Amino acid sequence: MPPPTPICPKCGYDQSGTIATWTDRCPLQGTCPECGYTLSWPDVANPSRIHHRWFVEHATSKRQLLRRTLPTLWFLLFPNRYWHRVTMETPRSTKRNFLWLILLFATFHILTTGALVAGNYATHRSSNAVHTKSMSMAPPQQKKQIASRIVDLSSSDYWVPTIGDALLLPLIHHSLYQERYAEGAAIISTACLGVSIMWYILFCVFQTTRKRTKLRMIHVARAVIVAGSLPFLLIEAARLIEAVQLLSNFNPTPFRVVSNTLPFLIMIVSVWMMVWTQWFWITASRIGWQIKAKWWELVLVTTASFLGMPIAGLIMLAFKPVRAAVEHFAYWFGI
Repeated sequence: MPPPTPICPKCGYDQSGTIATWTDRCPLQGTCPECGYTLSWPDVANPSRIHHRWFVEHATSKRQLLRRTLPTLWFLLFPNRYWHRVTMETPRSTKRNFLWLILLFATFHILTTGALVAGNYATHRSSNAVHTKSMSMAPPQQKKQIASRIVDLSSSDYWVPTIGDALLLPLIHHSLYQERYAEGAAIISTACLGVSIMWYILFCVFQTTRKRTKLRMIHVARAVIVAGSLPFLLIEAARLIEAVQLLSNFNPTPFRVVSNTLPFLIMIVSVWMMVWTQWFWITASRIGWQIKAKWWELVLVTTASFLGMPIAGLIMLAFKPVRAAVEHFAYWFGI
């Protein structure tokens, strides 16, 4: 089998002509004559030699995906460190990336669902204890009324809607969850997605930008997957706060102190996610893709990316029928 054609990882330009001019020595670095990207010739000739032991897209098994999740999230927390390591020559796997994101969100969702169910159960158990105690001291004519408030925690009529509601929050909103943190987090996360989609539009739709950057659109699409997906972890953090708020209703210490702090924390994290989204795209442009732009051009593009907010609004509007359908089927199943 012939070796793969050496191409520029940024623009896809065939480098065979440049390599053919080498006579007495092979340089380690060069420049693409088409887009000006600084090439590492060993990596261009053999991209498989690049392997990051912390990177989920280089994992070869689900166990490695699990082990590499925290290191990958740690590097992504500060995008400049991420893009200094994940260069354009770095082999990428969209399939592994999707698998990782699915496993990541599924794991967090199961954990926060368990926390919500535990908080719901603890609240009702505490409430039952209060009602049972008051019923023992109440006059006979009031005992029946108090007994009707006691929830049977062993019946399927309790567990089915409790687990189902916890699984579907914030798609459906149970009256027990009063704070609505998860719904607010969903709005912020969708706004971050809209901004990322706008960055994609700015890079891919306008011919002037495409000709100037000379960037293959697969790189931008992969960035959208990462920058548009990770902010939705904020929803899981908000679901966890909902659970802590429930626990604080019956156990003031230590949950009361924590519950008073977490709402402020999630507000800070929400602002951070918006800042992180812009930081991710700026460092991707400057460091990862080596796009040579003046500072005012970068400010202009960053400002224009906030036009993604209406896109986020359209996404939420289009999602309303889905939410209505989920609520309908949830009601049908007794949730």
